[in-house]
Amino acid sequence: MRAAPWAAGLAALVLWAVPCAPARADGDYGPGYRFSTKRHPEWPAGMLELANLTNRVHGFFCGAQHVLFYRGTGPEFQQFLKKYAAIEGIAAHRLLLQPGKGSAKSPRSKTEGIPCDWEIYGYPAGRPAADDPAVADPGKRPYVLEVVLWLGGAIKFENLEIPKGIEVVSPDPR
Repeated sequence: MRAAPWAAGLAALVLWAVPCAPARADGDYGPGYRFSTKRHPEWPAGMLELANLTNRVHGFFCGAQHVLFYRGTGPEFQQFLKKYAAIEGIAAHRLLLQPGKGSAKSPRSKTEGIPCDWEIYGYPAGRPAADDPAVADPGKRPYVLEVVLWLGGAIKFENLEIPKGIEVVSPDPR
């Protein structure tokens, strides 16, 4: 007995979608999740320490992008910035200032966000060519890592000492 022509197409779709679903959907990291370099070899040295700080309240990934949210005091953020400034091998050190209060939640979340004071956002820069050594060694691929501080939260920007080498990007006044 022959299967209907659409059955082969349906079977192919199911076989494609099932293994790809976890990689295509975003995932969440709770505050207790522990990151490792084994799972994230693309991260620059120093990122792991920031990712595993105990004041991380939430995080998510979507594709190769990681967004991690934190809540804390001015001195805790000052220490975070100091560690961030020491990370080598990233495109630039940027502190992006945003108006309002932070809300930690994944893009697909249907629940209310968790209050937060800052986030770090990281992703591999561009796509390497097939003959680029970064294809074989993800640790050699350039990485973008930026910090966002919400100005309406507990941390007052005017009280911070910005470490040398960090570019501060203010919100658009429009």
